[in-house]
Amino acid sequence: MSRVCPECGREYFGQTVKCIHCNIPLVEKSGSPTTQQTRGKTTQQTRQTAAQINYQRIQQARAEQEKAHQQQLEQLQSQQQAILSEQKQAKVAKNKKKQGIPMKTWKLVSGILSIIMFVFVTFQSCAAGAYNALSSNGEVSGSAGALVAVMLLAGGIVSIACRKGNRGGNIAIAILYGIGSFVGVMMAGSYTDLKVWSFWCLVCSLLATISISGFKTASIITTASLFFIWTLFVLFFGSNDIVRTNKTVNNDSNSSAIFETNKGLFTVDLTVPADYAGNHTQQELNETAEEFGYDSITLNVDGSITYKMTKRQHEELMDETRKEINNQLQDMIGGEDYPSFTDIKANSDFTEFTVTTTSEDLNMTESMSIFVFYTYGGLYSAFSGKDIDNIHVKYVNQNTGNVISEADSKDL
Repeated sequence: MSRVCPECGREYFGQTVKCIHCNIPLVEKSGSPTTQQTRGKTTQQTRQTAAQINYQRIQQARAEQEKAHQQQLEQLQSQQQAILSEQKQAKVAKNKKKQGIPMKTWKLVSGILSIIMFVFVTFQSCAAGAYNALSSNGEVSGSAGALVAVMLLAGGIVSIACRKGNRGGNIAIAILYGIGSFVGVMMAGSYTDLKVWSFWCLVCSLLATISISGFKTASIITTASLFFIWTLFVLFFGSNDIVRTNKTVNNDSNSSAIFETNKGLFTVDLTVPADYAGNHTQQELNETAEEFGYDSITLNVDGSITYKMTKRQHEELMDETRKEINNQLQDMIGGEDYPSFTDIKANSDFTEFTVTTTSEDLNMTESMSIFVFYTYGGLYSAFSGKDIDNIHVKYVNQNTGNVISEADSKDL
C-alpha cells in the first residue's frame, strides 16, 4: 500500500509510519474512507501546528534581527557623537591656544615698553612744564605729561601682573591706558610728543578691551567701531580744535596788541587786549555776561578782557563780526576818505580784498588803506582762532580792469 507525504508529496510503499525525508506522519493513498478521513484530519492539524511553529520561529528571528540592528545603530550614533565631541573640544582648545599665547605675550611686551616709556615721558614732561612756566603761555602740557607717565607706569605694571588672563586686570588696563590717552590728546598743546604717547595708550586700551570681550566677532566689530569713533574724535577735537592762537594787530608803528583765542572741547575763551577793550568795571562786565548769556567775562590785571562762551555763542559772535566788517567796508565805498572807491569785495575769512577804484594811480590816502584791510583780516582771524599766513589786497581800475597795485601783509 502506497503512502503520500503531506509535505513533499512523495509516495512510499510499505508500513513506514513517517516520511523518511521530512519526518511527517504518512497518509495511506488507498484504504477505507474512514481511515483516510481520520488520517487527513490528523495530517491537517499537524500541518497547522507545524506552520504556526514555523511562523513563530520566523517572527522571533525577525525580532532578534531588528533588535540587533537597533543596537548596532545606537552604538554607531554614540560613536559618531563621541567623535564630534572630541573634534569640537580639540578645535576649542586649538583656538584658545592660538588666541591666548599672542595676547599673553603682548601684555608682557607692552607692559615692559610702557614702564620704559614712563622714564622718557617723565623727563619730557618736566622740560615741557619748565618751558610753559618760563614762556607764560598758559598751557598745562607738562602736568598732563606727568599724568600720562603715571598711567603708563600703572598700566604697564598691571599688564605684566595680569598677562595670564584676568578679566578684572583687563578692565583695569583698559581704564588706566584710556585715561592716559584722553588726557594726553586733550592737553598736549605745544608738547606734540605727548600725542605719540597718547596713541600708544590708546592701542593698549583697545587691545585690553578686545581681551575682555573674549575675541568674539561681534566684540571685535564693536571695538573696531569704537576705535574709528575715537580716531575721529582725536582728529577733530584733539589736533584741530584745541588750539591757542595769538594775533598781533598793529594800530601804529610804536604799539601793538595781542588777541588770544583758546578753543576747548565745549567752550571758547576770547581775550581782547586793553587797547581794544575800553574802560569797563567788573560789575559792568558781569551784567553784560548775564545779558548775552556768556559763561563769564573777566577783567584782567593788565586791562584786557577775557570772554568765556559756548561754541554756539562764538559762532554767533563771528556772524556779527562778519556783518560789522562788511558794513565798514560798504561805508568806505565813496566815503569822505575814499571817494574814488566804487566797490570792495572780500572772501569769507577776510584774507583777500579786491578794491575797485576810478583812480589810475593810488594817492597817499588810498595807498594807506591797505592797513585798514590788514586790520579787518587780522581781527577776524584772531576772533575765529584760525591762524593765517597772509592778507592780500588788490586794487583794480574800474574803467580798464587793470590791476593798479597789490599788497601782501606777509611782506611787512
